[in-house]
Amino acid sequence: MNIEIKKSLSVLGLGDLARIIEMQEKDIKLVDLSYEKRLELLLETRIQERENKRS
Repeated sequence: MNIEIKKSLSVLGLGDLARIIEMQEKDIKLVDLSYEKRLELLLETRIQERENKRS
């Protein structure tokens, strides 16, 4: 991930999303997915993490 994008996400309070994107970038299975599908997985992962913290 581009350092400027990472900084911008951090400034917006979206550091968790930056972390998940970096995880996705390391997963070869996700390389061929569309932008929409990657975004969907990103959001699903973040929502799941948030729910896990609550329980």
